[in-house]
Amino acid sequence: MNPAWLTGAGLLAVYALLVILARRPVGLRTARLGWLVLFVAALRLLLIPVGYPMRGTVEWIAWCGTLAAALIMKSCRRLWIVRVTADSLCEQVRWACNGLFLPCTEHERTFRLGHHGASRILTFVSLSRNWQVLVLPKRGGSAKVVLLLDWLSKQYPGPLPRIRFVLKRE
Repeated sequence: MNPAWLTGAGLLAVYALLVILARRPVGLRTARLGWLVLFVAALRLLLIPVGYPMRGTVEWIAWCGTLAAALIMKSCRRLWIVRVTADSLCEQVRWACNGLFLPCTEHERTFRLGHHGASRILTFVSLSRNWQVLVLPKRGGSAKVVLLLDWLSKQYPGPLPRIRFVLKRE
C-alpha cells in the first residue's frame, strides 16, 4: 500500500477519534475535512516523482474518487455535524437570537431568521441524541445573521485544541 493512502487513513482516523472522544461540544465541519482529503490527494501526486508511481487504473480511480470527495466536502461548507442535544441546540439558538435582537420563528427543527426583510433558514436534523447535523444559512444578507453564525462557530469549534496567548500589561 502507498504511504499517501496510509497517511490519509491515519489522519482521518485520528481526526474522527478526536471528535468522538472530545469532552466539550465539538463541531465537525465538512469543509475542513475536505481540505484534509485534498491534502491526501495532493500528497499522492507528489509521491509520483519520488518513486511511488500509480499502480494501475484502480489507484487512479481511487485518486479521482478522493479528489471528487474533497471537492464535494468543500462545496458543502454550510453543513456541520455538532455534538449537542437537540434541546440544548434549540435553547442556544433562541438565546443568541434574543441577545442579538434577531427575529426568529421556530418550527420543527427549523429556525427562520428574519432581519430587514431578508429571511434566512437554519435547519438541523438529529443523527442521534447527542449528534445533530446543522445546515447553516448563507452568510450574506443581515449582519446579525453573520454574527449568529460566527457565534455558533465559536460554540462548536473543531476537535483540535487551540493554543491561546494572553498578553498581560504590567
